[in-house]
Amino acid sequence: MRKTYIIVLLIFGLLLTASIVYGFSQKATPAITSYEECVAAGYPIQESYPTRCATPDGQTFTGPITSADGDNPPGSIHNLPVPPGVAAARRALADKLNITEKDILILEAPEKEWPNSCLGLEKADELCAQVITPGFEVTMRAKGREYTYRTNENGTAVREVK
Repeated sequence: MRKTYIIVLLIFGLLLTASIVYGFSQKATPAITSYEECVAAGYPIQESYPTRCATPDGQTFTGPITSADGDNPPGSIHNLPVPPGVAAARRALADKLNITEKDILILEAPEKEWPNSCLGLEKADELCAQVITPGFEVTMRAKGREYTYRTNENGTAVREVK
């Protein structure tokens, strides 16, 4: 009995020592919050326009967009009129980030049909009309990050995809 007790204590001690050594040997990775930090950390850069940097945990950051005139990417048409639903998404993001709408680049805004009046993003205990709701899925870039919003056609319903 005493021999078994000593063996169990030795095994427990070894496991405890190994877990402490392992814990101290792990590097704490700093939180990445921007494209510049992602690049500085040495994460891979995707060859696209604009460039993108991806972290191992799945976050993606978009690089700066540059052009001859300094404001818009080459061939940009983002200053053209957009449907009311797309404009509402841009307004919502501008309000959220406390920036002007001109500081937001609309990357894409395909038309979609949502399964309900909550644009397929219903919250717990929320009642949504079960009707097909036409609208847009708007992907925008602001402050070095991408944001996606869903809207109905006229922009009276706008929700951020989180």
